[in-house]
Amino acid sequence: RTITDRHRSQLLNYLLLADLSRGKLVNLRPALVEHEFVNTTLKWTDRTAFEFCDDAWNATVAGHEVLHDLFVAMLRDWGTGLDLTLYEEAVTHFLGGAERVLREVAVSFEGQPVGMQKFRLAGPETAFKITAIRPDDQPWFEEHTRRLLSHVALGAIQWINVSLGLVTFRTIRAA
Repeated sequence: RTITDRHRSQLLNYLLLADLSRGKLVNLRPALVEHEFVNTTLKWTDRTAFEFCDDAWNATVAGHEVLHDLFVAMLRDWGTGLDLTLYEEAVTHFLGGAERVLREVAVSFEGQPVGMQKFRLAGPETAFKITAIRPDDQPWFEEHTRRLLSHVALGAIQWINVSLGLVTFRTIRAA
């Protein structure tokens, strides 16, 4: 019906993957054709000039190796800067698809069950989360993730934080 942020994001992903700087988004559905330009200054060299930090990645957690190696290979091929849902959906696909990876996990409060929540699992009792959180907000995210883990039937969350210059792999366990 109309051009949305999701459409702009999708075109931006195409531009980044094709290493192009400009694209035109056209909607032929309305009575008057709707169009706009989408631009990026990011180049392939910018998106592939990153370092990995995996000092806090626990190698004993189930599913760690496949997830780590898969994500490194994807980033070397695609680069950083894409919409996070693309990375998340790709990892889900390569780990066996949504039927295998998306699982409902029991949530409890003070020992009482309160419901179920869907998580993407990299292995038994191990979820994964991909973010693009600024360095100043990462301690906050880690603290809240630890609190979440104290209420769900998971042993750990494998957290991958993607920024242009640094990709951080971290294992978070309940406090």
